[in-house]
Amino acid sequence: MSNSLHLKRAIQKVFPRENNGLLLYLFSAHFIMLSNILYLVVLHKSVLPIALQGPVTSPLIRAAHSFAYAIFLAFCSQGTNPQNSFSRTKKGIQIGVAGAFVLVILSTISPSISSIGVIGEYILPLLFFCALIFGAYGDAMATPALLGIIASTGEKKGPKYVGYFWISISFSYIYAPLLANHFLSLIKQDQFFRIFPFAFDLLLSLSALVIFPVAFSRLEKAKPPIQPPKARTSNKKAVASTVFTDLFKILISEKPLRICVLILAANQFAFNSLKTASQELSRPWNHLGLTGNAIMFFITSLLVAMWWKKSKNTEEKTRTIVLTSLWMILAVGFLVIVLNKSPTTGAGIMLLFGPFSAILYTGINIYYTQFLILKGESKLGARLGMFSSLYRFFGSIGYLVTALISMVHVHIASQLPEPILAFLINSLPVMLVILYFTRATKKTIGGNNV
Repeated sequence: MSNSLHLKRAIQKVFPRENNGLLLYLFSAHFIMLSNILYLVVLHKSVLPIALQGPVTSPLIRAAHSFAYAIFLAFCSQGTNPQNSFSRTKKGIQIGVAGAFVLVILSTISPSISSIGVIGEYILPLLFFCALIFGAYGDAMATPALLGIIASTGEKKGPKYVGYFWISISFSYIYAPLLANHFLSLIKQDQFFRIFPFAFDLLLSLSALVIFPVAFSRLEKAKPPIQPPKARTSNKKAVASTVFTDLFKILISEKPLRICVLILAANQFAFNSLKTASQELSRPWNHLGLTGNAIMFFITSLLVAMWWKKSKNTEEKTRTIVLTSLWMILAVGFLVIVLNKSPTTGAGIMLLFGPFSAILYTGINIYYTQFLILKGESKLGARLGMFSSLYRFFGSIGYLVTALISMVHVHIASQLPEPILAFLINSLPVMLVILYFTRATKKTIGGNNV
């Protein structure tokens, strides 16, 4: 059998013919969501004005950008419903296009005005920051609508396809850093090349604007509309309103949601610790370690989504997998610090973080989608968007922690090496989640498999 036939069958297994619009849809969603990832990668490079660079300023800017995205995502999720998913996604793309265009203009004029007193020192950085936040708002408006459209494909396909959605986004963590390093080398040659990251994002946003309506039309023709079971929708707790404050009430009352949010937030904290520790590895091993980590994350996420079946999602298996993954993530962060004098081994150890992190991230997003569908939740996009907002908000504190650690080393000269201090602080949420999850899952939670 030829390799092309093998590839064709593999693609058909992941993207069945009955949903021939899914591949186009994922391309569109990928282009929409890339800007947040690309900007977070390049924010600490020489792309932005000097006032927004530095060991303390850069993490603070990334924290502000990440917090803003999480907050926008929460409030944009509230008004998202099946009737306005298309219009909200399109509007979010248009806002992203406008934000990218403004950043292109600012990056074009910045070399010539960056040395002009107050304009270069305060006004230009402020305009850059506002444009970045504006772009985050566009992505946040589109995200819950994108998730709702995918999840509404039904009980059998919705969770799996939500997994594919996040896998598509995770793929950009492989090539976005490579692009950022390439952009940086060009910027060193000529400051005009600051325009490249934002011009690239503008091109992708325009592509999404063209592709999305076609993909949406094909998806709508291919899938039957989801109808929540009447018996379940009569339960007020199952169909709670999408007011932001209500989500925190559910977070307190429903253990499955609370556990999912805490695990994903701890996972993001651990990744911040790993990135800080990897900086101590000599080049090119630090870059290879993070790139390999991203590749392993993507491959494992794809396998998790492909092999997922509702019947296999048992409590006992899930509990073992989650605890194993959490302990391995903790061990990897420690070993990278210990092995910083052996960069080849340290980079190899970093590869282990990717699979276990992916099992948690993709697996829990798939599980929570299934949880909502089985409950008969009609506003899937709103609920999935708010869920994403919660764990991103708590996880984004890790960026703030990184800034504080840098501040301590810059101004106070802490006796502890920065990677060790980062590990001690960022690994604490993982240890607390391990203890909480171990105790909470001794019995079946709420009659559901967790």
